[in-house]
Amino acid sequence: MSAAAIATPGVCRICDCTELTPCWIEETGETCSWADESRTICNFCADMQGAMRDAVDAGYDRRDSDEPLVQLATENELDQLLRAMR
Repeated sequence: MSAAAIATPGVCRICDCTELTPCWIEETGETCSWADESRTICNFCADMQGAMRDAVDAGYDRRDSDEPLVQLATENELDQLLRAMR
């Protein structure tokens, strides 16, 4: 089993944030919260993961700067999410 497949409660499996070190969401000026009862993914990463899946399903290429997906996050955040989705 890979390390990515093992989720630790209280640590986001995508960005590694915790309750003590949450993500700062610039758009809302708030910190993230847990998106699932098992506390293994924060709401920011869950939203990004859902947006990425929707974009992939719609045929968007994340490297195309004219596509809406790239406007959702920085390249570093997108790369982290892509690795986590594999």
